[in-house]
Amino acid sequence: MLQINQLSSLAMSKDFPQYRKLSNNKSLYKIVSALHLQELQLLGTRWYMHELHARILPERNLILDLLATHEGYEACTEEEFGDAHAQWLSSAKK
Repeated sequence: MLQINQLSSLAMSKDFPQYRKLSNNKSLYKIVSALHLQELQLLGTRWYMHELHARILPERNLILDLLATHEGYEACTEEEFGDAHAQWLSSAKK
């Protein structure tokens, strides 16, 4: 397991945005920076958008876990996130 200082340097060495997803494909993440992410979450047949500005340690740790692709998280493509984002936009207009 990586130590906190190793994880922090991992976050600082990444080019942003980075894209991740849960292994069940029900949440997709766009990591905008080491302290900011967007989550698209599939509930039923509808996508919901959550914006997170990490202010406390558990929120920062979530972003670090996503960047390190710890168990349960996988890399995904910008296109995968974009497709889910387009579905969210179309459902938000209804």
